[in-house]
Amino acid sequence: MGKTPEQLITNYVSHAERSDRAFETARSSRDSELLAFNLQQSFKARLMQGLLRWRLGIGSPAPALLESVETINEGLTVLESAGTKGKISSVNVERAWIVGCLLDATVASFDESNLKADRLLDAILAKRLLGLRAGLWDTGMEQLKALEGTELAVETYSMYFRLLGSSKTDFAPLAISASKLFEKRAKDAFYAGGDPTEGGGMYNKITLDYRLAAILKKMGFIFDGIHQWRG
Repeated sequence: MGKTPEQLITNYVSHAERSDRAFETARSSRDSELLAFNLQQSFKARLMQGLLRWRLGIGSPAPALLESVETINEGLTVLESAGTKGKISSVNVERAWIVGCLLDATVASFDESNLKADRLLDAILAKRLLGLRAGLWDTGMEQLKALEGTELAVETYSMYFRLLGSSKTDFAPLAISASKLFEKRAKDAFYAGGDPTEGGGMYNKITLDYRLAAILKKMGFIFDGIHQWRG
């Protein structure tokens, strides 16, 4: 990548600040498309800051991750007050729910009924982590399977589901398998073509699986690896 870890973090700090300014501009002009877009960018930039600090061991990841959650909470309030609630579905609130589980932080609720495939699975996963009833897992899996090149993603979400329902005896080997699945994202086109926060391609060595980390925390399992939460 040609940048030091500190430079990478600084870049994402700047990215978040630019997105915040653009969000305020869109707020003034009541541009709902730009509001949602810049809220999404601001959230992802702060999430990435936290993941970088976590994986690379540079300070605590908690402040940046908490800022990512707060960004979503405040941004959704703005979208709703501006009468653009329909744009909320274009923001990855479901990912913020998962991050919130790591921090024991409350994240604003939203209607996830229109989500599909991996986004629907993330919403269901978050609800399971929060101890809430959640259906439609099979629907989300079938939608994900129908997308091209999602074999690794299907295997990964299947592993999350198995982990949440596993016994103490089975949990350790499943967690190790889940960690190995994350490593495969480095050469997987589906993940490489996604957001840097998801650990695809060149980002695999500087991020980690925050979904797996949230599951480890939920199950009370201490894992000797990069995905163990360290707040």
